[in-house]
Amino acid sequence: MKVDISDDDAIQAQFTAGLMLFNILGLTVLNRIPKRPKHSTVTERCSHYIALTLLLAGELLLDSWYPNISMVTMAMKGLCAQYSIGLLDFYFSNIKTMDVIDSCIGVGTWAVVQAVAAVYIEDTFGRNLFDNQPWSQLSAAKCLLLYGQFVLLLFVTSVTADLIFCPAHRFMHRYQYALNHKEHHIYTTNLCGLVFYSGTVIDDIVMAFAVSCFGLPVYLHLLSFFSVSFSSLISTPVLYTAYHIAVYAHSHNTSLATLLIPFLPNSLNFIAYHNLHHLDPACNMGLTEVGDRVWDLLLREKTIRPTCRS
Repeated sequence: MKVDISDDDAIQAQFTAGLMLFNILGLTVLNRIPKRPKHSTVTERCSHYIALTLLLAGELLLDSWYPNISMVTMAMKGLCAQYSIGLLDFYFSNIKTMDVIDSCIGVGTWAVVQAVAAVYIEDTFGRNLFDNQPWSQLSAAKCLLLYGQFVLLLFVTSVTADLIFCPAHRFMHRYQYALNHKEHHIYTTNLCGLVFYSGTVIDDIVMAFAVSCFGLPVYLHLLSFFSVSFSSLISTPVLYTAYHIAVYAHSHNTSLATLLIPFLPNSLNFIAYHNLHHLDPACNMGLTEVGDRVWDLLLREKTIRPTCRS
């Protein structure tokens, strides 16, 4: 596998590194402010809407200035913005401190695995696969189309990732819980977005591999099999937004699970579905109820818990 590094890649990498440095400094500062003020759910949701909008606008602006970038650069930029959303959720949560070193190791592990998946995608399908939508060209009609792409992407990639995530997650709980997975569940009833990266290196590799290597890549193979143009169903704003909201699966505020997809049933919304898993680690092993029903049937188990915690 070969990755071509362009000048645009190098420039965007500098912005991405700057954002990650800001994230690390932000976490360090917040750790020193253990008694943060309480805020209403409305305030939290509005803050997240603003953060999502600003991050997406910044990413699209960079893409309009420096468009010739690789999938690896896109993935790393989306991951760093994702961490920023997790940092905001940490600010609003009841968790007083998060270990900076452990968090960096976790996000670094995810970055390596996602980079491998990005290299595979580019090596298999080519460069510049997706429709790059400049911020200035997003009309109301185009935004509605992009939203449809976004919902479809989340649903399909959740189901395809569950082909591996659900059995791998069950394996970690059954055979590797004390050794590798327990660390991820020390925040069972007190979550925040940064818990997404909390775990041993082995645990992070297994979970990241299942999500990153069997989500988008399998979706692209399906589109290719049915001769569907990638740019007709996937665009850069959709990919970036999907990156951003993944940390809500560990948010302390379960209302954020429906922040962008309020009509999607919890059984098909991986954010709400996985959030419930942290309330009861014995239930909802998959990303969606679809995956759990398949593996429950094969293993003759009952792990599905249909109701969400309030």
